[in-house]
Amino acid sequence: MTNKFTTPIVLLFIACLLFIPVTLWSQEKEGEVTTGEESIEDIFKDTKVMFIGEDLYTVSIASGREEPLRRAPAAVTVIAGEDLKKFRTLEEALAIVPGFFVDRYEVKNKIYLRGLPDSFLVMMDGVPFSNDTSTSDYPQGLELSLDYIEKIEIIRGPGSALWGADAFSGVVNLVTKKGKDVQGTIISSEVGTFNTQRYKLLSGYNKHGVDLLLSAAYSTSHDFEHNPPRQNRLFPDPGERKRDHFAEFYGKLRYKENIEISGRISNYKNFYSEPRFSFNGEEYSPFSFLQATYNKEIGSFSNLLLSAYIERFESSEESQLLTEKTKNWQYGWEGKYDFNLFKNHFTTLGVSGRINDGSRTKILVKLFNAPIFTAIPSFYTHRHSVYLQDKYKITDALEITAGVRYDKHSYYKGTTSPRFGLSWSFFNNFNLKLLYGRAFRTPNLALLLNDSNLSTEKIESYEAELGYQYSNVLSLKLNFFYNRLRNLVEEVSFGVVRNRGHDQIKGLEFSAFYKPASYLSLYANASYLLENRKGFEATYQINSPDFTEVEEININNSLIAPRSLFHWGINYSFLNYFTTNLDFSYYAKRKLPKNPFYQRSGNISPYLMVDFNLFLKHLMNDRLEMSLKARNIFNTDYHSRGRYSVIDGAGRGVFFSLEYKF
Repeated sequence: MTNKFTTPIVLLFIACLLFIPVTLWSQEKEGEVTTGEESIEDIFKDTKVMFIGEDLYTVSIASGREEPLRRAPAAVTVIAGEDLKKFRTLEEALAIVPGFFVDRYEVKNKIYLRGLPDSFLVMMDGVPFSNDTSTSDYPQGLELSLDYIEKIEIIRGPGSALWGADAFSGVVNLVTKKGKDVQGTIISSEVGTFNTQRYKLLSGYNKHGVDLLLSAAYSTSHDFEHNPPRQNRLFPDPGERKRDHFAEFYGKLRYKENIEISGRISNYKNFYSEPRFSFNGEEYSPFSFLQATYNKEIGSFSNLLLSAYIERFESSEESQLLTEKTKNWQYGWEGKYDFNLFKNHFTTLGVSGRINDGSRTKILVKLFNAPIFTAIPSFYTHRHSVYLQDKYKITDALEITAGVRYDKHSYYKGTTSPRFGLSWSFFNNFNLKLLYGRAFRTPNLALLLNDSNLSTEKIESYEAELGYQYSNVLSLKLNFFYNRLRNLVEEVSFGVVRNRGHDQIKGLEFSAFYKPASYLSLYANASYLLENRKGFEATYQINSPDFTEVEEININNSLIAPRSLFHWGINYSFLNYFTTNLDFSYYAKRKLPKNPFYQRSGNISPYLMVDFNLFLKHLMNDRLEMSLKARNIFNTDYHSRGRYSVIDGAGRGVFFSLEYKF
């Protein structure tokens, strides 16, 4: 199936190039290309005169306000503009960020940050994609369109001091576009390997202080998974694997700069195969929300922000033995007051609350597809928080950020999350950051398991980052981090979990960017874990196929990322119409755990992945754009470590898309 679409897509793209009028080649204008970026004054209008003169790239989630990356009290990466167009999904975008690793599990992908899987908080419009039922089902694949995303802000390191529970190893903030960024209607379609089809619509309107953005997307795909195997004669042959379906709608309405209402409706069906425990299954997990925000500047040195949201999360997973049905509603609100009462200080005071209604969540234990009993009761929880942060500008080159947050959960003990950050610019182009922070997350499904002895998971992080930046030509960053982990939850046997003791992870991250000319840029980054997490062993009791005997097996933990990752690539533009990108990713070997289900032992071999992007822009009076995206272009054979077996990686994928603006 991999090569089924490859040749037609390439031929179609070449044919489109041949029909482009020759006059296009002579229309290129000399001089500087307009990027459409805002001026310094516009970008920092909400930060007073404190940071004027800094670089144009800003981030809002490091301290809750827009500020330059070099001054933000965190290890920060921002993906925006043309760079964001290179990616088809969120998981693709995160995969090239230092510290991140995307791995395949039996059911779906797992994304690691600094050695911890599914440990960071994903947000959109201030709404967290997490709750007391699930912290790992945030949209990361085809179920999330990047067309209406303006930029992706990423901080590596604890973020609970500002964002509360689940901002454990980092925060990923999806900043959505405004209607004025589109000013019209854009339709696009994509076809590719694995029977993939995507259709998207994006429309924007801005007039008389009213700003409206609408986005709709629909996708189908076979993905790269194999047909589910038949386990034994007691169960029917599951047949050919069905196609996955994804649908999403997003809308945002703004009035001037004071009122914003936005919402997202999402739903997908992901058909998969899982060895031994499931012969066929279906996962249906919409993650939807509606939020409203009121923002008001009070006087000349203070600002008030009030927000509230309603969020729904649903999922249904089928297997031979279990049916897990989740229907979770979450209600949240926040009030934040920023003020500059004291010279060179910017202070933030905030309060927030969340109510989590999991009264419809349950797991049904089955025998021959007939329910026997409910293993998990319903639950209802709430959490209240208060936080304080102060940013103090000691000199033009030295700033200190300090803050603390207290969260009180109805089921767990109160948690205090402090943070400290020092940012020092010296020798004009050098910058040093010293960072400290603590974060927590509530154990997923802990209430449902009725284990009152579980505690919140905690992380304590120490970081030092040294950076060098010369204009927009050269940027270098070296980061060292040391994370102390406590009370991580592990599954020791089927349906039984416990808190582990102490653990630690430490590592190095390096990134470089070089732009010798306006049409050429080079980038590279590397991540190395000096010390990875320690593994653990879980015990399971499995019934024989005829249910006459019980087999006890031991499985080593397989949720460990590779110790070293390398990414590098090149961006090249020519003739003002073509932009190309070649990206390389190298993953070091990983040791396979002790697992009787595995058909192999030893190590997973290291592998190199090569991706390619080609964009053809500014056609038909800047209305038409075409792209060709190739993944794993050399069809590298690679694997990942699942819980029950070694999982095959995706083969070569080629995707062609057309985009037209009215």
